[in-house]
Amino acid sequence: MDLSTNNPVIMPVVGARFSDFEELRKSIDDWILAEGLSYAVRRVEQRRLILQCRKPDICMFKLTAHPRAEYWQITSYTPHTCPTTTHQKWRVAASSKRLAVHHHGLVASLPNNIQG
Repeated sequence: MDLSTNNPVIMPVVGARFSDFEELRKSIDDWILAEGLSYAVRRVEQRRLILQCRKPDICMFKLTAHPRAEYWQITSYTPHTCPTTTHQKWRVAASSKRLAVHHHGLVASLPNNIQG
């Protein structure tokens, strides 16, 4: 669940459409973090985004997205087949930038004298 908005995080599916690249990446990041998973960017170009597992030698995870005329679309998805330990200590999940965005709603709801 996305704690910043209390909206459920939806797993990306083949055919899912996103208004732009930023919406695509945010959706994927929200889902990956909510599930306790991780990924490595294999390729990002103007015409495609390809993500794979951080351990591609033992895992089949792959997500591919391509831009269409007015949106980005997920065109293929293969789930992770690796052990959950593969995703431990993923720096992106613990980054201050990601934590700030992910927990903004919680901090904003605190009384002013607690926020600092």
